[in-house]
Amino acid sequence: MVSKPSSSMLKRALVVVIATVLIMTLVSTGSLANVMIINGEKYQTMASEQQLYDTLLSAPRGDIYDRNMKLLATSSPAWTVYVTPNSFKKLSNKEAKKVRNKIADGLSEILELEKDEV
Repeated sequence: MVSKPSSSMLKRALVVVIATVLIMTLVSTGSLANVMIINGEKYQTMASEQQLYDTLLSAPRGDIYDRNMKLLATSSPAWTVYVTPNSFKKLSNKEAKKVRNKIADGLSEILELEKDEV
């Protein structure tokens, strides 16, 4: 015949279970505090560096020749420049005029065009 556990045995078992859960909770909380509070910036920087990066993709196509080795097409780099007018809405008229002139000066120099044409 199997005897039931005594009340003192049940109390001891309950104390052991509660102590185990409490210790596991404290360890988990400590680890979480270490990751989020103490070393949070370090891990955030590491995650950003791992997820966000710039990649330069260049796909030179090469030259295309006909059967007589006459050059039909060749690759050449091309750039597109965009200026959004929304960024000027935040500026005063005087500041916007200065920025427009600076952009026009820079583009006219790069593109080798007259400032008025740009």
